Amino acid sequence: MKLSELKDLYRHMEWADAAVWRAVIASEVSQADEKLRKLFYHSHLVQRAWLRAWHGEQREYPTFDDVKSLLKWGRNYYPAVSSHLERLTDEQIAGIMQVPWAEIVERELGRQPEKIIIAESMLQVALHSQYHRGQINARLRALGGEPPRVDYIIWLWLGRPPADLRLRPIRVLETDARRTSNSLTKLRAKVSSDPLKISLQSLGDFSTVIKWKRHR
Repeated sequence: MKLSELKDLYRHMEWADAAVWRAVIASEVSQADEKLRKLFYHSHLVQRAWLRAWHGEQREYPTFDDVKSLLKWGRNYYPAVSSHLERLTDEQIAGIMQVPWAEIVERELGRQPEKIIIAESMLQVALHSQYHRGQINARLRALGGEPPRVDYIIWLWLGRPPADLRLRPIRVLETDARRTSNSLTKLRAKVSSDPLKISLQSLGDFSTVIKWKRHR
């Protein structure tokens, strides 16, 4: 995997984390939910643990009793990891990753783990965050909230927007639908087949099917 591709994944990860955080902050019920707090803490702790491993550092990690302090800790990760990525090269991330917790992995697997490269460990962080973000969104819905649509393809369709770190309520459906509609309108002019039908349910977990025909 190229460094440029990893940078894109991490920009998406920041955008998606910020969107989910805003959805949580919008509801007092979700702010007070212990399960959500634990999911966020685990996700952000793993992000920082790998960053420490890339730096060759080992540190203790803080704990948090309130959700906003945890949010600030999670948010402050991104300037640090972005700075780290900017200093790397494709050659460096192709090197072997020395995993500090290899003994733990060996006990869990029941065998010695195969060697991985640094780029693969970086990909793992993005995939791990995505997995737990899905759990967070499911919990949000169970609490009566509206999970934001944070798929990677949605981020691309929206033009790779930067993360919105403002702690404010968001109107998830209207905002995402409007932005996606604008992006699809731009793409329509490039369509060469007739008709084109995109199922957003399969690509982005939308419940809408958008159809159009190219201009003749």
